[in-house]
Amino acid sequence: MRKIIIFLVAMGFAFHAMAAERSLETVLQESTALVLNEISNFRGGSVKDDELYDNVDRILDDLVDFQKISQGVMGGYYRNATPEQRSAFEARFRTSIVGLFSKTLVQIESESIDIVPLATPPDQKATVTMDVTAKGGEVYQLIYSMAKGSDGWRVRNILINGINLGMVYRNQFTFAMRGHDNDIERVIEDWNAEVATAE
Repeated sequence: MRKIIIFLVAMGFAFHAMAAERSLETVLQESTALVLNEISNFRGGSVKDDELYDNVDRILDDLVDFQKISQGVMGGYYRNATPEQRSAFEARFRTSIVGLFSKTLVQIESESIDIVPLATPPDQKATVTMDVTAKGGEVYQLIYSMAKGSDGWRVRNILINGINLGMVYRNQFTFAMRGHDNDIERVIEDWNAEVATAE
């Protein structure tokens, strides 16, 4: 189930923020095709492990607001963290997420992806719903929270079948802080291991 969730998040993050003037539905369709092409290339042997990681990282760079998401994951601890600690956690968080995506993208196959059209054109915020049918017939509903800034649309959070992914990672960070006596440096240093343990 964990691998399926990671795969779905990766697919849902495949928005192309450079095309802010186009509909989010169109952006999602085009960029999902881009991600599927990366998966196909990897399975075909034309893309190696490191290349897949770099390609996924490059795609997500324009699509995901890692700063805002990592801030939300840190929760109340963000206020007391130094700028260096905030940047360090953002980097660790990004590495862990991209790494998990890269490892699981090739393990879960989708049968179909259907995007629910928006009822009205979005302004500064939007919620996009996508239904993903896996090869086994399971259907997953993904809801993406998007925000539009000076650099275009970016993903801020995602819900998978009602599970708030941002809250899941926030609870994980809080649990790690309590387990390490609020030693934020230790939590940041061990974050990749914390994510791997929860996988």
